[in-house]
Amino acid sequence: MTTISRQLLAEESQREEQAAGSLAHDVLEAIESWLPSNISFTAETGCGRSTILFSNLASDHTVFCLDDTDQAGSSVDYCRNSAFFNSDHVSWVFGPTQQTLLHHSHPGNYDCVLIDGPHGYPFPDLEYFFFYPLVKQGGLLIIDDVQIATIGQLADFLQEDDMWELVELVRTTAFEERMYQSLPLSAMTGGHRNIINVAQRKTTRSISTMTGSWSLSAGKSSVITPGRQGWIFSEK
Repeated sequence: MTTISRQLLAEESQREEQAAGSLAHDVLEAIESWLPSNISFTAETGCGRSTILFSNLASDHTVFCLDDTDQAGSSVDYCRNSAFFNSDHVSWVFGPTQQTLLHHSHPGNYDCVLIDGPHGYPFPDLEYFFFYPLVKQGGLLIIDDVQIATIGQLADFLQEDDMWELVELVRTTAFEERMYQSLPLSAMTGGHRNIINVAQRKTTRSISTMTGSWSLSAGKSSVITPGRQGWIFSEK
């Protein structure tokens, strides 16, 4: 059976790329392989190939992005003009995500959320803040571009949080599974007891990226050879 992601690949040989770029096809195939065929609610920040894919996988997909239809290479038009785009399953929420996510009424808990909006600090963290209580137990949080420092830092913290388990890394896109639904009190109060802060006192966990490397442990440093595949951890 031909997957949706492979159909998109065949279609794109006849289309121009969107100006903002998009997820690689093996990342789309990974998304399709991880998600069941009967999912209800999904969401993403940014839009592109993933939007077309989600419009076929979910009955209710919400896209939080800027309206760039007045620009050449529009990502929104790229989605809407695809023969495989299912507009009946997609709701658009246009505007800066730090504003739209703050005021949005979500339809329910999400089976999958893709964070791929603005990459500058602190916007990836803000998007995570708004979405993490809404991902179902067993649901997926997908974070793209973990090779970028602002996003890699978020991914690094999630590696220390028992709420999430890294189940796959495709290129520079991390797939995190929600391990439990309830939020521990330590996630909201008592920062010195928070599992992330405790873990960082015990180990140095570093991220190596395609463009450089750094360490997140206070008072320590490490030199790591950049990994060709993007996101690589080392402990000391």
